[in-house]
Parts: sequence; structure tokens; C-alpha cells
Amino acid sequence: MTTMRLGGLILSSALFSAKVFWPYVAGAVVLLIGLAVIPGNKWLRSRGMQKALALGPLFIAVPIGMFGTDHFVDATNVSRMVPAWMPAHFFWTYFVGVALMAAAVSFAANRYVKLSATLLGIMFFLFVVLMHIPFFATHPTNRFAFAIMLRDSFFGAGAIALSCAHRENLPAGSSHKLVAISRVVIGTVALVYGVEHFLYPHFVPVLPLPQPLPSWIPMHLVLSYVTGSVLVICGVGLLVNRKTHLAATVLGIAVFGVVIIIYLPLLIARPLDFSAMNYFFDTLLFSGSALALAGALPAEEGAPLGAAARTPAGKSSQMEV
Repeated sequence: MTTMRLGGLILSSALFSAKVFWPYVAGAVVLLIGLAVIPGNKWLRSRGMQKALALGPLFIAVPIGMFGTDHFVDATNVSRMVPAWMPAHFFWTYFVGVALMAAAVSFAANRYVKLSATLLGIMFFLFVVLMHIPFFATHPTNRFAFAIMLRDSFFGAGAIALSCAHRENLPAGSSHKLVAISRVVIGTVALVYGVEHFLYPHFVPVLPLPQPLPSWIPMHLVLSYVTGSVLVICGVGLLVNRKTHLAATVLGIAVFGVVIIIYLPLLIARPLDFSAMNYFFDTLLFSGSALALAGALPAEEGAPLGAAARTPAGKSSQMEV
């Protein structure tokens, strides 16, 4: 009886730990804001796969809202990631946390998205330049360091694509530099990650991170090879600039399927495990970034860039400031 009571106290303490409790609260609040806004703009007017594009910004908002909370509830550990040569580590930790949470609310509420997405994209690329590239340069054989560098590049490109989808003055054609750069970055990362699924099929899908697939998940090889094939095909399509809107849309939907099939059960099985939370939200952010790119690309060959965001399903984007 004493043992059961002690176990219950430990579970309650873990459940209400700030490091676990507040990220869940932040994610839930951002999700509720986004779900309240979607019916008023894109969701009811979209058709087919275009409905997924309406969820892209929300798939970005929820993870970055959760990550922003981490900067406050786990500030000591997060501050260790700030480059040693930079002063005021805790200032930058809290500053980035506020920036992430502000961007999350902006995306979920569909307000000032052009500005906040641009700043978020710049911030992710600064992470790559200031933290990930130097770390990879000192650990060139560490494939996970390489994967994390590519991951934040992918997220940065997705944020820039989201900002482009909310611009009304994009020139016609697929040569717009920001969208083209985002397409190439996202296509390259998808292709590299896809190849990794064939080289290391027993690790978790989509993001090649140091987490083996749990034994209770069946058909490891099939799951890895199917996911890898989707990533490779979509990545090649984006790189060669053929059926790019379709490729980005399929990539985002397929990755969201992995989130539901793999990472949601993993999170339910280990709800207090911080790494399980990170895997879930990282992969959801990957899906949202791909859908954001789809929203910035022409829905049909020869259509103006950003047309997907400015169709009747996306009229609310004209409310941007």
C-alpha cells in the first residue's frame, strides 16, 4: 500500500512538473486558437488536398509554441546551447522563447503572418549558422549533428515559404528567389532524409534522430522504406521543379500520417518523456513546413507563385498588415 502511494506521488509530481505541464498547456492553447480561426477562413472553402494547406500554419504554430515554453521552464539547459562567445546567455534564451511564442500566436490567429514568418525563418537560419554548422564542423562524422543542421534549415525554409504565401505581390512564374530557395532547401533535406531511411531503417521515421523504432511497432523495414521512398520522390520533384505543389502537399500529408501512426502512440505511451514530446512536435513542424511551401507554390503549372494562398480559400490572408 505504501509502495502504491509512493508511486502515485511520483507520477503526480512528474505530471505536474513545469518542464512537462507548461509545454502541453502552451501547445493546447495555440491549438485552440488555431481551430477557432480556421473555420472562419480556409477550412470550409477548401477542397480535397487543399484542406491540408489550411492546417499548415497550425502545424507550425503548435510546435514552436511548445518549444518557446521550453525556454522558460528549462532555461538552464536551453542556455547551454547559446554559443560560448555570446554574452548574456539567459537573455538570449528568454528572448528566443518570447519570439517563438509570439510567432506561434501570430500563425494560429492568422495575424501579421508575413512579418512573423519572415523573422522566424531568419531566426532558424541563424541557429544553423551560429550553432549547428560550427558543431558539425567539429564533429564531421556525427550524422545526427548533420541531420539537426538540415532539420533547422528545413524549418527555416518552411517559415520563409509561409511568409511568401502571405505576400500579394509575388511575380508570376517559378523564379521568385525566396520561394525557389525554400523549395531547393526543403527538397534537398527531404531527399537526404529519404536516403537515410534506406541506410538506417531501424530508426524513427522522417527525422533521422538517435531513437530506434520501439519493438512494439510492427514492420520496421516496410515503414522505413515506404517513408524513405515518399521523401525521396517528393524531394526529387521539388529539386527538378516538376509538380512542385503536388510534391510539397504529398510530403506534408505523408509526414502528418507518420505523426499520427507512429509519434502519437509513442507520445501516448510515454506522455511524460520529454524526448517523446520533442519527436512528436518536431515531426509535426516538418509536416507544417512542407505544407507551407505547398501554399507558396503554384497550384497549377504556370500559375503565379502564392496562388494557392490567394485563392478564395485563402482570402483571409489579405487581412495581413
